[in-house]
Amino acid sequence: MAFIRRMQTAHSIIACSSRTVLFNKVHSSIRGSRTFVDNVSKQPQIKSISDLPGPVSLPVIASSWTFFVGARNEPLGKRMLLSQEKLVNKYGRIFRMQLPGITIVSIMDPVDVAKVLRAETKYPQRLQFPILRYYREKRQKIPGVFFADGPEWYKYRSVLSKRMLRPKEVADYASGFNEIITDFIHRLRTVREPSGSEKENEVRELDSELFKWSFESVAEMLFDKRFGCLEPEVNKEAQTFIKAVGDFLYNAIAVNFLPTWFYKIYETQQVKTFFSSLDTMYEYADLFIGRKINELEEQQTVQSRHEVQSRHSSEALSRHSPEVQSRHSPEAQSRHSPEVQSRHSSEAQSRHSSEAQSRHLSEATEGDKAGFFDFLLSSGKLTKDDLLASVIDVLFAGVDTTSNTMQWMLYMMAKNPDKQNILRHEVLSVLGDTTLATPTTLAQMPYLKAWVRETLRLYPVLSVIPRRPTEDLILSGYLIPGGTATIHFLTYYMGRDENVFEDAEAFKPERWLRRKDVTLTEAAEAFSSIPFGFGTRMCLGRRIAELELHLYWPESCSSLRFPIPLMRRTLSR
Repeated sequence: MAFIRRMQTAHSIIACSSRTVLFNKVHSSIRGSRTFVDNVSKQPQIKSISDLPGPVSLPVIASSWTFFVGARNEPLGKRMLLSQEKLVNKYGRIFRMQLPGITIVSIMDPVDVAKVLRAETKYPQRLQFPILRYYREKRQKIPGVFFADGPEWYKYRSVLSKRMLRPKEVADYASGFNEIITDFIHRLRTVREPSGSEKENEVRELDSELFKWSFESVAEMLFDKRFGCLEPEVNKEAQTFIKAVGDFLYNAIAVNFLPTWFYKIYETQQVKTFFSSLDTMYEYADLFIGRKINELEEQQTVQSRHEVQSRHSSEALSRHSPEVQSRHSPEAQSRHSPEVQSRHSSEAQSRHSSEAQSRHLSEATEGDKAGFFDFLLSSGKLTKDDLLASVIDVLFAGVDTTSNTMQWMLYMMAKNPDKQNILRHEVLSVLGDTTLATPTTLAQMPYLKAWVRETLRLYPVLSVIPRRPTEDLILSGYLIPGGTATIHFLTYYMGRDENVFEDAEAFKPERWLRRKDVTLTEAAEAFSSIPFGFGTRMCLGRRIAELELHLYWPESCSSLRFPIPLMRRTLSR
């Protein structure tokens, strides 16, 4: 043992001497070596993912216990935000936690977010909820664009993006959206509490009314028809679908706290409700699609009938003798009595009308000239099951995204009456006597767009955006091996990060305007507020949602004010 200790001591002395010799060589050969060596010594050592701080992982439930500690009477969504806040305060801007079967690394530094997003491949991966995979296997369903990955996701994306992300195509929905907005504002005036009552002008269940508006807008875009959600008697089918969307979203997080194998043994009531909501969404989406396909088939039948009639008429004319044809010449027709001329004119108009109708129906189902669903159907790239999955994704995402963001925009309106007046002034100065905006006039309303962006900074659509990198990444000094962890962007707390945004808790649309008196770091402008994600996996409904939100305010600002207290959901003329 003494020999071993002497050898270890000798080894340490040799190692120390070697480092001393090496240092002296570097010191003597490099001018300004003190600065060089100091900089090298200050470089942070790369740590492993296992070195990341984070909450304790327990058997079965892993780290999901953190969502249930404290604030037990609060809704689950709020509990999750409070839990995230505690974790951020305790562990900092990067930490690790375990959920059943999933390793999650949560980040909020814009530099780290940029690294993850810029390293994305052709098929960026998102977090796949095991419970959804279990449902699809059990019901034999396929995932849509929001929950698919790889080539399957790309197939959906390449088709849907042509009508949902191209600004020129999205602008075509403006007139339909404006019509729905007009009806929605009329409905708000109808359903609010009467003047003189205790709760004068209050709109009860405003969130439900906003869901109806969102559904009507997205459904009209998809199927080129109104669903009656804003009528005095609301469409029951639409109401059922909207309720299913609400049940799905309410239970989506909670059902992922336990591993899938547990639900295979015992389905809790929450899981049963979750599955039932998905069943309803599939059932009604299938119903809507079936009706639309039948409508298109009827149009095709009418078109074919007109084509046959037109062909028979042409063949009959070609068989006429020269004498018969001469009777139909202009000279002969000029000798006809007024009654005969009138009859020939009516026949010609009828024939022209039929040909025009046939041509219109043909154009209505041709590629880029078609309606949204017609376009999907004519693309030839999606099966009926693909269409079903896509329609469900677009409907549920569109309904929830826009309606929730609108609620927060109303809240900001009520809390900031001075800024509400600035917005109203901009809208009225651009629109003048009209109340309906267009994509052209919206381009002249920078404060309106800044208002939407600032609302989304404070209240993003998703409090977390997941990505699953396939390449090794170094985030804040920690090596995250590719394919081993899901990265969570903490968008809610990123937008409130005082390291990036000055006076981060304050509502200041001006921070997004190009003004010298408002400072915004380069990192913040690029990656600190990404409510719709970024890159090829950016939210597919972003352009649609922004258009709806931008179009709503010009008309509402002209006729409504949003006073405090908004918590009573009060609207006034």
